[in-house]
Amino acid sequence: MVRNAVVMALILGLGGCGGGGSSAPSVVGSSPDPVPAPSTGSSPTPGAAPAPGTTPAPGEAPTPSPGTSPTPTPTPTPGPAAPPPALPTVDAGGNVHWSATQTPGEAGGIQLLIEPFAAIPAGDDGLPQRLNVMAHVQGQLYVGVERSGRIYRIEEGQAAALWFDLAAALPAHGRRLNAATNTGHSGLRSLAFHPDFASNGRFYVTAMVDRPAGTEGLHYLSGAGSAVAVDSVLMEWTANPASMQVDPSSLRELFRVGLDVYDHPIKQIAFGPDGFLYVAHGDGSEPTAAAGGGAHLGNALGKILRINPLAGPAGAYSIPADNPFVGTAGALAEIWSYGHRNPHHLAFLPDGGLVVAEPGHDNLDEINLVEKGGHHGWSAREGTYVHRLNGGRLDGIDILPADDATLNLVYPAIQFGHPGRRGQIAGGLALGGGYVTSNGSALDNRYFYCEFASWGEIYYAGIDELKASVRKGVPGSLTQAPIHQAAVMFDHDGDPSTPARPFGNLRDVVSVHPAYDGSGRADIRFGQGPDGTLYLMSKHNGQIYRIANSRPGSGS
Repeated sequence: MVRNAVVMALILGLGGCGGGGSSAPSVVGSSPDPVPAPSTGSSPTPGAAPAPGTTPAPGEAPTPSPGTSPTPTPTPTPGPAAPPPALPTVDAGGNVHWSATQTPGEAGGIQLLIEPFAAIPAGDDGLPQRLNVMAHVQGQLYVGVERSGRIYRIEEGQAAALWFDLAAALPAHGRRLNAATNTGHSGLRSLAFHPDFASNGRFYVTAMVDRPAGTEGLHYLSGAGSAVAVDSVLMEWTANPASMQVDPSSLRELFRVGLDVYDHPIKQIAFGPDGFLYVAHGDGSEPTAAAGGGAHLGNALGKILRINPLAGPAGAYSIPADNPFVGTAGALAEIWSYGHRNPHHLAFLPDGGLVVAEPGHDNLDEINLVEKGGHHGWSAREGTYVHRLNGGRLDGIDILPADDATLNLVYPAIQFGHPGRRGQIAGGLALGGGYVTSNGSALDNRYFYCEFASWGEIYYAGIDELKASVRKGVPGSLTQAPIHQAAVMFDHDGDPSTPARPFGNLRDVVSVHPAYDGSGRADIRFGQGPDGTLYLMSKHNGQIYRIANSRPGSGS
């Protein structure tokens, strides 16, 4: 029943921020030859990975072979003879159906107990503020708001207190937060506190900032002269660790990235167990205008970056010596991995492995286990399929070529097929993470994520299932972890004497709150507290919820 509602919503073209498809046109220009029917052949189509040794166009950053890496890469072991992943089927009504391993099933054995936790006050316009990121430091939770740029300190059951107003602090430095309302990618994007905050007071913010008339002295990783006069910016601020008072004069920019299209800009940042800062940056919709975007190592688009953000004698930050492209001519040394489309959310496994949730284009969303120096496929691939430059649902993909393993691409640990009609352009559908529970709770050893944009169903995979997925090799050997759906139980009245009630999804949960804006969307973001407890936020009602059975000691 939920699935039928989802398909109908997609047919009606649910749009808005965070959806699986780009708000920009899906293609600029055209394929040199007619696109063949998707069920015929397995040869690469326009948009496939370049052949090794491809010569870059004049003025273009060199594009190394996807098989080239500055560190030795084991030769893929040939798998058993098997066909590549099959294309989805189409029923008599034109609806696309993905295989059972790619499509979420009905709610399974795990139940999530959702309870109200805290609320963020309405914005200056009286509407719910768009909650976008949660971080913690010194045992305290902080939540960042997208368009207003405000960061609030959260206490359970108490009114949220404004801690830092980014938009108000920037003008004193000749800068202005860009809070465009016609995009879901403006304003404050992410927040992270330095692991040594107790001694250095440093915290980091990513945001969309208007480009000043003069850019002298600004450090661009790429796109300094791009047409869009708004930049992705990573910045540092300093607070007093004892009083938590932010020094408004302490702004220090680390870098900027320009965009060809105002879409898929800078996203989440997170410190890894190694103490370095990981920065997710979307493709800026470059692949919709030029084939091969996300694979060019000379820019920051479609990349995961890794830096030591502290200033040093040599510059605003330093680059770890073991980054995979240090010393590679024509490549940004900041790059950790590439071939990403729209990497929204970063999470780390207990062994330090990095998991990133990525909304796809028209066909598939991905959960990726990030490989150091790895090419994760975009825009040559969408999931385990060749990505075409046009076509929409089903017609925009083709099966992998038989020699695909020679390209050394890294495929998803989970892929999520979009329901809908053949040829449909995606919108209002996207996977988002998500964290790993490893705190002695009833939900331990699982990675949780959700379809965050439209209906807000929650899914999970066991850590062992993620790691057992076969992500490189011949097409017939590739596998993904199964998609488990969790049941949602909601403490609807806050009364411990009454039982929680089953709700179909998180959209149903957030929409019953009086502050809900009636958008028809869920737009969920995950958070995680210092003790590993999971939280959920919505951009449409200003509320923060807690997953009660993710708390330490909640059972087994």
